[in-house]
Amino acid sequence: MLAAFPVIEKAFHKKLQEGYKLVAFKYEANDQTGHESLDIVFSKGYERFVLMQGKGCYAGGYSHATFGREGERGEML
Repeated sequence: MLAAFPVIEKAFHKKLQEGYKLVAFKYEANDQTGHESLDIVFSKGYERFVLMQGKGCYAGGYSHATFGREGERGEML
């Protein structure tokens, strides 16, 4: 599943090497719209961070991958 999101896959491994710890992994798919999304939650110290990306009817097939603190917008990768 991770391989279906190449930008996220690369960032996932990088974040683990940087000392982030995996907290949650969420994949959702809607067969009617053909949209898929992948959200990965990490922790570092007392903070939580989210790495996310969508796949579907976007130019190029993917939305921008983002990474940032949980509850905030996040920066594009």
